[in-house]
Amino acid sequence: MRQVAPGEKVAITDDVRFRVTATERCDEARQADGSWHTTFGCRDATSDNLDHTKPTINTQGAGGPTMGMYLGPTPARIVAFQNGTPYLATVVTTEGMKGWVAYYVLVPPVDPNDPASKAGSFVVAAYDADGKLLAENPFPRRDGGHDHAPATL
Repeated sequence: MRQVAPGEKVAITDDVRFRVTATERCDEARQADGSWHTTFGCRDATSDNLDHTKPTINTQGAGGPTMGMYLGPTPARIVAFQNGTPYLATVVTTEGMKGWVAYYVLVPPVDPNDPASKAGSFVVAAYDADGKLLAENPFPRRDGGHDHAPATL
């Protein structure tokens, strides 16, 4: 867990960062000219277009810098699984957050020309303190299937 001040910029890489407030997560990427630009914009954690009836996790990016938000009881950990290999995310909170957290994780980029990475399996999941799966967001594999996160860690 990483506690930050509301609006504090959190560097994920030299070229990707985000900030959180009590109700939203906003991301930015550095452009070729050195200026910062919002890539996905801001996401309001209290929005009516998000499912607040059960724990859910959303993800932006799949490999390299990956970030998102989790809605539900505070997770003990968030893990990205790329081709079965786990990568522990950094969970980010700030004062006033209720019922959600932000996160980021650095996952090695997948070479699309590498035959070993053709499956393209990528899943982000949140777990409670007992290691029980709270929510997952599986990305479609290149073959159209989906892999799932382990039910327990």
